[in-house]
Amino acid sequence: MQGNLTDRPWFIRMVAALSTVLMCSFVAPSFAAPPPDDAWHLNTTFGIWAMSLDGKVGVGNVESDVNVDFGDLIDKTAFSLNPGVEVQKGDWVFSFIGNYSKLEDDKTFDDGRGGDIDMWMGVFDFSVGYTVLRTEVGGMPLTLTPAVGAQITYMKLELNPNLGETADKSKTWVDPYVGGRVVLGLTKELDWRTGALIGGFGVGSDLTWSVGTYLDWHFAESWALSVGYRATSWDYDQDDFKWDMTMHGPWISITHRWF
Repeated sequence: MQGNLTDRPWFIRMVAALSTVLMCSFVAPSFAAPPPDDAWHLNTTFGIWAMSLDGKVGVGNVESDVNVDFGDLIDKTAFSLNPGVEVQKGDWVFSFIGNYSKLEDDKTFDDGRGGDIDMWMGVFDFSVGYTVLRTEVGGMPLTLTPAVGAQITYMKLELNPNLGETADKSKTWVDPYVGGRVVLGLTKELDWRTGALIGGFGVGSDLTWSVGTYLDWHFAESWALSVGYRATSWDYDQDDFKWDMTMHGPWISITHRWF
C-alpha cells in the first residue's frame, strides 16, 4: 500500500460516483415490491457472467498485462461457477454470492519473454442488508436497501515464461465493504435493479468496487430471469503479488424462490 487513499483523486472521484448510485452487492432479484411479511424467504440463483478482463497481474518481478474479452474467455476458461443464495425476513436481507473460475491465457511478459498465465479465482461475497425505504415514484414501487459485507478473494497465479522458471503464488484476502441496492418496479412482472459496493480501504485491497444494473423479469410466481451488466475491480499489491484487475460484461441469471 502506498500513501493515504483519501489523498488520491481517483479514490475521491470513485466514492462520489458510487455514492450517486448507492451501492449493490446483491445479484438475486428481490421479489420485494410489496410490503414485507415476517416469514422467511429463500432465493437461489445461478448466473452466467460474460466477463472481459482488463488489468495487470504479477508474481515477484514477473508481471504481465491482461486484456481478455469474452470471445477469448470462451476458449480460455476451463470452468466458471456463479451461484447465489439470498434469505429475506421482513426488511432484512442476507446474501451470499460466489464465483469460482479457472482461466488460461498466452501472454508476453513485461520483460519481453513469451509464455502463458494460469489463474484460479474464487470470490465469495457475504452481506447483510436492511430495507430502509419503501415508497412510490410515478406510481411505481421503489425500495432502498443499504448493506454491509465482506468479500473474500482467493487468487492463484502461475506465470510460465518460455525462458525461465515458473513464478507461482496464491493469496487470500478479505475486503470489508459498504453497499446497497435500489429496486424500481416498472410493471407487475418487471423490476429495474441498480446498485454497487465499495470497500477494501487498505484492509485487503487498497480499493475494490462493484457496480451493476439489471432487469428482473418475474415470469412465474417463484421464478425470475435477470439480464444486465456488471463490473468488479480490485487494486491489490502486497507481498510480491499483484492483482490490479477489472472484470466486466453482460450478466444473465435464473432465480428460484423456494419459500
